[in-house]
Amino acid sequence: MGRKILVETSARHVHVSQTDLETLFGEGYTLTNKKDLSQPGQFACEEKVTVIGPKGETKMSILGPTRASTQVEVSLTDARSLGIKALVRESGDIDGTQGCKLVGPAGEGEIPCGVIAAKRHIHMTPADAQEFGVEDKQIVRVEVTTDGRSLTFGDVVGDDDIVEFGDAKIRVDERGMDVVDAAIEAAKIRLRPILMTSFAFILGVLPLAISTGAGSGARTSMGITVVAGMTTATFFGIFIIPMLFIIVEKIGPGFFTKRKKDH
Repeated sequence: MGRKILVETSARHVHVSQTDLETLFGEGYTLTNKKDLSQPGQFACEEKVTVIGPKGETKMSILGPTRASTQVEVSLTDARSLGIKALVRESGDIDGTQGCKLVGPAGEGEIPCGVIAAKRHIHMTPADAQEFGVEDKQIVRVEVTTDGRSLTFGDVVGDDDIVEFGDAKIRVDERGMDVVDAAIEAAKIRLRPILMTSFAFILGVLPLAISTGAGSGARTSMGITVVAGMTTATFFGIFIIPMLFIIVEKIGPGFFTKRKKDH
């Protein structure tokens, strides 16, 4: 086997310019390092901003350090929830992309462009690139070998020692999103399909629960039991399961969200 490359997911996040940082948090403000990331020089920040699109809004963590231009990186699912058409671009390539509104504790502002779904890419040192025979900006494929779920990612841009998948829908705290935020966001996304499925099922068996006439006792008993069971299951799915996720993650971090994986 050849050398292994670290594969990571990248949750939604924001890169800000110093100008926009001061607009959102106040004059002379500097970012607070919460956690160093595996990419040298990059870190997750304590600061968060609210990103607002035409259809919705969501809170995102900032990654440091500041950049020349503000950039919002989302998954395509996030973009749909926000009502924004996020183009799949390399980081920094924001010309012609859609903008959004950013709200911080000290102010707010509109960015004319900068919302992207990050293209899959590999960060390599020059020495690693030479060893793998990869040139800067070369498009490669990355094969991930696992027990029963192997796959190959195409259209991966060779860039500079980490593989990041910016279009991943996994809500993880590796990139500054903590467990509670991840659980709340996942619950919001799951709410509508859970309710639609549950209501459709309950309406389907409602005639049993309210039936009358000969033999209605057995039908009513069965219908009420099914309706009550589905109602209870819906309650558990919406409220209890996210709470259990938080509890388990707090007790044993990484039990559900495996943040790093070799291949």
